Amino acid sequence: MSRSKKITRRNFFRKAALGSVAAAAAPYVLTSNALGAPGVEPASDRVTLGLIGTGGRGGNFYRYGPTLAVCDVDRSRRLGAIKRIEGITGVKGIKDYNDFREVLARPDIDAVVITAPDHWHCQMSAMAAMAGKDIYCEKPLSAYIKESRLLSDIIARQGTIFQTGSQQRSDEKFRLACELVLNGYIGEVKKITVGIKPGAKGPSPAKPDPIPEGFDYDMWLGPAPWAPYYERRCFYNFRFNFDYAAGKISDWGAHHLDIAQWGIGMERSGPIEIQGKGTFPTEGIYNCATDFTFQCKYPARPLYPNGLTLHCSDKYRLGILWEGTKGSVFVTRGAIETTPDHLRTVKLKSDDIHLYDSKHHWQNFIDCVKSRREPVAPPEIAHRSVSICHLANVAMLLGRPVKWDPKTEQFPGDPQANRMPMVDRARREPWQF
Repeated sequence: MSRSKKITRRNFFRKAALGSVAAAAAPYVLTSNALGAPGVEPASDRVTLGLIGTGGRGGNFYRYGPTLAVCDVDRSRRLGAIKRIEGITGVKGIKDYNDFREVLARPDIDAVVITAPDHWHCQMSAMAAMAGKDIYCEKPLSAYIKESRLLSDIIARQGTIFQTGSQQRSDEKFRLACELVLNGYIGEVKKITVGIKPGAKGPSPAKPDPIPEGFDYDMWLGPAPWAPYYERRCFYNFRFNFDYAAGKISDWGAHHLDIAQWGIGMERSGPIEIQGKGTFPTEGIYNCATDFTFQCKYPARPLYPNGLTLHCSDKYRLGILWEGTKGSVFVTRGAIETTPDHLRTVKLKSDDIHLYDSKHHWQNFIDCVKSRREPVAPPEIAHRSVSICHLANVAMLLGRPVKWDPKTEQFPGDPQANRMPMVDRARREPWQF
């Protein structure tokens, strides 16, 4: 496998540290295919992986490279993941860890797959990049704007290959929808409508739950503020508390708002004004919006010379609709609809804009680790996509329109908005980067 200087340098340090690596990885047993059987890459050409977080999102990554380590703060989950992977692959001796820093310290691991809760994404990714690992990290990229801005800059500086789990970018239907819009097949774009799922109301338990045996709750909290343990606040439901995430607005918005911007060529920028209304619970253990409707205004561009407004709500059909002067395109998972109907079968011309053609999101990451090409969902784009979600929450919580400068990433002349925790916040020690 042809690697960049970065990879070659990693291999150098790997050889220099053979003694410690042998101690750390000795139980790992390779099959007879290690040197390359027919149709199988030799081990030297495979990307070795460490899994950080053992939820369903990263559970099948073992298919794309040897998994040497599994990390989770829930002991039963990480041991269960190892048992499942070893049972399927036949490879024994995968090491389990409670602390992800031990995974990053292993020089025999090329890349890490991060599927921890949202408030951990940037912290873990920044530390992984500085440890010389390439990274696949789930979406949404951040719990607030400043941390994903810092992360994107770190990734660029380190030369890290980073793929965000925005898998719709590797779906031909979403790509075609964006290409139809970008190439003017629906004429001048007049309106974008984005539908995402509503949030959830949380219970108001009388007292905290006991921390389960084998669950490192302090490590689960990480950079987030300390809070009493409630089972309904962790695991899947962390999405509904601002300490860890931004509700369904970011959970689904990081997907559909990402595609909406891709289709108008604004995936590395953002809106200039945001306003909206939402319902935010004031009791219980969830505080993210349960329902919401917001609008994002974009400056004039050739596709929309009079400017453009994106409308997003939990009340709209799930998916993205672009409406233009000559037609429309709607796309959602598993379906694309166009007006006129024949646009769905358009074959792009050679001089049309052809977007990044990724056939499979996980494989695209592995291929890019080897080639050092930028993946289809790099951190700068993921940062811009999730920023819209945070901007919407700021506007709705303040109850007024806010102006945004996508270049400086500030609310000009608006200190109240700039102080909102969706923009920047303190991190619990020692979790700084």
